[in-house]
Amino acid sequence: MAIKEKAGQTEWTNEDLYKDFVEQTMALQEQNVKLALSVTDAYMSFFFAPLSYLREGLQPMGTEGGGSEKDCDDDLPLDDYDRLTAEDVSEKIEELGALEVQAVRSYERRHKNRGELLERLDRSLV
Repeated sequence: MAIKEKAGQTEWTNEDLYKDFVEQTMALQEQNVKLALSVTDAYMSFFFAPLSYLREGLQPMGTEGGGSEKDCDDDLPLDDYDRLTAEDVSEKIEELGALEVQAVRSYERRHKNRGELLERLDRSLV
């Protein structure tokens, strides 16, 4: 009888080890996804930085201090952007060109920084 009890304990231990292994594996996968997203975001920021500087350089002068955040909102290709939901923006970006999408992405990144919307904007640029 003692051998069966020990065998049962070994199986229980193996099951616990397996569960721990699966949990650790899933945690590592989540970390890898976060790392991949941050690397992609850094790449996209680096790759499209010249375009954002170009757009900022082409904005009309005429306000004190070179412009304000409100002026940035006025220059966006989507009217009343700050009131749009992520779904609204996702639907409307299909009609925009690459420079316009980049302007929306830069504004979104600086203000609301909604991760899922930023990913959609990145995908539309590819």
